[in-house]
Amino acid sequence: MPSTKIESQRYREGMFWLSASVFLIAAICGLILVYLWLLNPGAAVTSKSWEVEEATVIEWMQQSAEAEQRFERAWNASPDDPEVFESLELALEYQFRLRTVDPGNDFGTVTRLEYLLDRLEATKGKLWYSNARASAARAMELIESGDHFTAITLLRSALENQEWINSQLPDSKLVDPSEATRLLRLLEKLEAMDSSVEVGRLVEAARSAFSDGDWDLAGEFYDRAISIQDSINLNMPDSSLARWKFVQELKNQRRKIEGEELTQRIESILAAPSPDESSYERALNLQLHVNEKFPNTHYYNLDRVSQLRERLITGQSRANADLLVEQQKYLNSALRQKAWDEVKSTLLEMENSLKGFVERFSPSLLPDDEIMVRIEWMLGRIDQLPGLYREVGKKLKRHPLGDFYMCESEVDQALYENVMGSNPSRWLGESHPVDSVGLDEAVEFCKRLEWVLGRPVVLPRVEWFSVIELSETKAAEVWFSNRSEFRSQPIATSSALGDFYDVYGNLAEWSRGGEKSDEFYLFGGSGADDYKEVIKNPIFEVAPNFRSRWVGFRFCVLD
Repeated sequence: MPSTKIESQRYREGMFWLSASVFLIAAICGLILVYLWLLNPGAAVTSKSWEVEEATVIEWMQQSAEAEQRFERAWNASPDDPEVFESLELALEYQFRLRTVDPGNDFGTVTRLEYLLDRLEATKGKLWYSNARASAARAMELIESGDHFTAITLLRSALENQEWINSQLPDSKLVDPSEATRLLRLLEKLEAMDSSVEVGRLVEAARSAFSDGDWDLAGEFYDRAISIQDSINLNMPDSSLARWKFVQELKNQRRKIEGEELTQRIESILAAPSPDESSYERALNLQLHVNEKFPNTHYYNLDRVSQLRERLITGQSRANADLLVEQQKYLNSALRQKAWDEVKSTLLEMENSLKGFVERFSPSLLPDDEIMVRIEWMLGRIDQLPGLYREVGKKLKRHPLGDFYMCESEVDQALYENVMGSNPSRWLGESHPVDSVGLDEAVEFCKRLEWVLGRPVVLPRVEWFSVIELSETKAAEVWFSNRSEFRSQPIATSSALGDFYDVYGNLAEWSRGGEKSDEFYLFGGSGADDYKEVIKNPIFEVAPNFRSRWVGFRFCVLD
């Protein structure tokens, strides 16, 4: 009995303390809730947001079920109607939303989503797959019969269907990336073939318009033909439909039209009764423009420029022009001597002389057509000129022929960007040779470098490259396809041939056909070429507008 009383007393004491603890905890929680409410009265409302979410979830579930039912009814009635899938895709949309609130599949939303995706694959997926194969097969038949127009339409449909399957049903057995790639390439080739036919039609129309004297219409046809063929060349450079020389021929024809128009305008101005000074000035400006744009054609007329200048020039303008000539000679001398203070002061003097000349006389009377551009360009980088001069000087090596210097390597991207302010390369890297350079850009680079050095700078001639011979032993050590990893490599990292690197291999290089020749070539092959083939023939004739990631250049400085 005593032990029972003791246990009973201990029980009552334990219950008391348990009740006190529960009360204390409840009091603390209440105080916390009051405190939170005082801080944010809207918290109580927010805490009930689950009620709104629950209502929304119920609504989504109902909408999903109703959309699925509509789909099943429509599918049973019209299984070939593409619009029947709108309800199924709507059901999927709701089910994707439900998955966001039930990622653990506690209410079966993930399972339901998988079921709907399987249903989409079994209905729309299989239908689209079947349509894609049927359209592709029919397109091939039409290509054989020459009906490219209808074939292109079918191929586009087949590609669209297959791409939908690949993107919307990534886990399906119907996914076929290789088929999408095949259809895309076939479509591109077919479109290019049709575009090539369109180019031929436009060229014939342009020639006809030109022979009829309708130069505006001929120019329009040529412009459209050039645009289409340029697109083919850039998008399918390795295709038989790519025609670089043909584009150059078209551009030459287009330039011929412009040359005829400008020449006719000049002759019309000069044929007017009693042309005045302003007429002579307009004619001179036009002829200077023609000479700049058509340097190697019969439109180029230096005699006419001299005659018109003689009519316009006065004793005062001649004296000012002669002063600019002397200042330019002094500038070149200061550059060769690296007298940078004199270079700067001479440039500033020439800037003032040019400003005064333009204000008093016609710019067409300037002794050098590019003198204004040169002075402005050099003044814009006056502080960088000494460093650029030294950088170029380090790269120059005397050529084996002995009377000029050649850059020891291909022009790297750092130097090119320093001179030109841009970088067209596709394989980027400051120490890598600049690639994807057109002939015009290479010539412009040489011209600007000539401004800096005060000496003639030109692209190498083919014979200047040819005297540097390549043996088969050496060829295995430079950047040809056997070791280039099919990309450009940093300059001066292969075995040198004498003092020069990568005359062969790495990038093929622009070169001139001769002193007055307008023929240009690529010399030495590239990292994409087999050195045995390059040894047999290192010279490759191309159109001046040719451009490739495998093409770069170097320069020569004449004494």
